[in-house]
Amino acid sequence: MKLQWMGFAIMITGMVGCTDMGSSVSPTTPPSVPPGDTTVSFKNQVLPIIIARCTCHTSSPSASGFNPSTYNGLRAGGQLYDTTVVIPFDSMDSGIMAMLRSSNNKAGIRMPANGPPYLPDSLIVKIGTWIQQGALNN
Repeated sequence: MKLQWMGFAIMITGMVGCTDMGSSVSPTTPPSVPPGDTTVSFKNQVLPIIIARCTCHTSSPSASGFNPSTYNGLRAGGQLYDTTVVIPFDSMDSGIMAMLRSSNNKAGIRMPANGPPYLPDSLIVKIGTWIQQGALNN
């Protein structure tokens, strides 16, 4: 686990020229992570980002069948990535990260589709960190 986390940290810090590509999203619920705890909470940190920015998938059924408005819905995926949308401990191969980072993915467009602005790097890293930590339903 430590080795995977170190690899993720190196990957993130090694992104030369990576700039913030969007605007910040205020979570609807304040984070309940105790000070000093770096665990990313799905309920308090990841889900509010998804609800705020993935409106095509969370407000009504989407053509892709992807409904990330719940933990189970997110993990089930949709037509393009099925259960590989989130691969616990592997943000590099998780479909959601490919969709959030660029248009070089199975859909050929960057998400959210109503961008720019896209998610800022800080929020994409938060989702990636949650995945690297095991994509827990916490």
